[in-house]
Amino acid sequence: MLRVSDTGPGLGPGDAEAVFERGWSTRGPGRGLGLALVRQAAHRGRGTVEAAQGPYGGAEFTVRLPLRITEVDT
Repeated sequence: MLRVSDTGPGLGPGDAEAVFERGWSTRGPGRGLGLALVRQAAHRGRGTVEAAQGPYGGAEFTVRLPLRITEVDT
């Protein structure tokens, strides 16, 4: 699990899913690619990404990826 949070203004009501859309940004057009790529990579690895209100008032993102156990040739 990886968790990242900030002390910014946080997410607005209903933005928890919208932030993962390509192009979504609070800073104007031509941005909003990073979180879309994070979610895409997590899904390819059969994981999840969640957005929530962080402990310091800002946004918090949690990425969970499953552990894979591989066999070792002996």
